[in-house]
Amino acid sequence: MTSSKRSVNNPVAALTRRWASARTTGAPRYGPFEVLYESPLTLVFGSARPAQLLFMTGDTLPRRLHDELHRFPVTWMLAWRPGMPGREHAREIAALSRRFALPVRFVGDISPYDVHVFLEYRHRLSSWKVRIQWAGIGGAWLTECARRLGGIAPFRSVLVDLTPEERRHRDQLERCEPRLPGLLGEDVWAILRSGRKLTIEAASGMAAFGRDIHRAIVRSLSRR
Repeated sequence: MTSSKRSVNNPVAALTRRWASARTTGAPRYGPFEVLYESPLTLVFGSARPAQLLFMTGDTLPRRLHDELHRFPVTWMLAWRPGMPGREHAREIAALSRRFALPVRFVGDISPYDVHVFLEYRHRLSSWKVRIQWAGIGGAWLTECARRLGGIAPFRSVLVDLTPEERRHRDQLERCEPRLPGLLGEDVWAILRSGRKLTIEAASGMAAFGRDIHRAIVRSLSRR
């Protein structure tokens, strides 16, 4: 089956098209589901041969890591870009993955929109037989945040309620990919299932979690 036929028949690709179509007709106004080619794909290479290829959905975490640590781990290769990917974006990420024989490790918000972006990359990268894994916000990161706040109960204060539209989106994603809890991790899925979300901005703030939270995040993302 050709890649174009796979896209037509893939439920995630079909859901992306439906949301993009709804946006262009004026409703709902929720997230840039169309591919915004003016959003650049940014790459940062460490000084050593890459041992990890991390893809991030925005520059918040790279900026915060750089501001606190003044460097990135030398074996990290970072790529970031907001929004849904086009085939060209996925091709470039796939080329890096194949060149260094590394899976792509995805870092984004625990939110319906970023989960959709993850699934869209997963679908597109499959054309080149490249694997992508949900790396963060993940279990070790969540555990560290909860520990620093004194437990699960106070940690819930940094979670945000999903809007009705986001709840509908979450349910559509689950129908498209029933294995979603396993792909994300049960602790990540539990947040979405409870009707909440967690952004990278909230989960990496020094005011809430202390000045060395970014070192802890680096450690969590370095686990494979």
